[in-house]
Amino acid sequence: MERILDPTRFVSRAGGPRSRREATRRRRARALSAAILPLLVVAVASRAEREAPPDERNALPIRAEVSGTIDAPFEDVRRVLLDLEHFGAWFPRTAAWRVLARPADGSVRVYGRQALPWPVGDRDYVADYRWWEEGGVFVLRAVAVPGAPPPPPPGVVRVDRMQTEWRVHAAGEGTAVRYRYEGDPGGRLPRWVARAGWRSSTGVLVERLRAEVARREADASAPASTPSAPPPSAGSGDALPSSTR
Repeated sequence: MERILDPTRFVSRAGGPRSRREATRRRRARALSAAILPLLVVAVASRAEREAPPDERNALPIRAEVSGTIDAPFEDVRRVLLDLEHFGAWFPRTAAWRVLARPADGSVRVYGRQALPWPVGDRDYVADYRWWEEGGVFVLRAVAVPGAPPPPPPGVVRVDRMQTEWRVHAAGEGTAVRYRYEGDPGGRLPRWVARAGWRSSTGVLVERLRAEVARREADASAPASTPSAPPPSAGSGDALPSSTR
């Protein structure tokens, strides 16, 4: 007697056990790919940072630019940018920041270090800040000073070619800002890794500046707290100790 096979036995029916198993396998494969791909990317970048020959370094500078509008008066934004003592408190990825000198020419020399995400090593720099106004536009420019002390800490790459510039002007009731970075991040970092890292940091700059301006405005408008009265002395009318007179 001839046996007739049912062809539907070999076809996955929608919602059937075989269909669900295949869907589960596909989801697991996609999840595995999503987990492995970033590891491969950072592994390649890390090896390139260590092993790339000198002629594959960034022969040309990396450029990044971001602009936006801040809903705050021009003077408030300008005041935050000129507060170079506290610049590092809001600038992205800043691991160290300090003012080194204020020369007689009116410039400000600073030291900065950026904690960049792995596999990129930290970068530091010494830069001179200068500022001026031209046609209603406030300009704040920083230029790296090659070979200036202090030396970079162990494991940190010194950036000797760098120029940044803020351009700020009033725009209606707010303030228009533009930031531009141009420089060589140094080390043996492939250009495509450097470009991605610097653009990711630069992209959040306006938002960080906006948040810092808003924070200072809120602090300035907050009512001053009344200092609490000191506790009464042990004996009414007793003389105060000499150290507190």
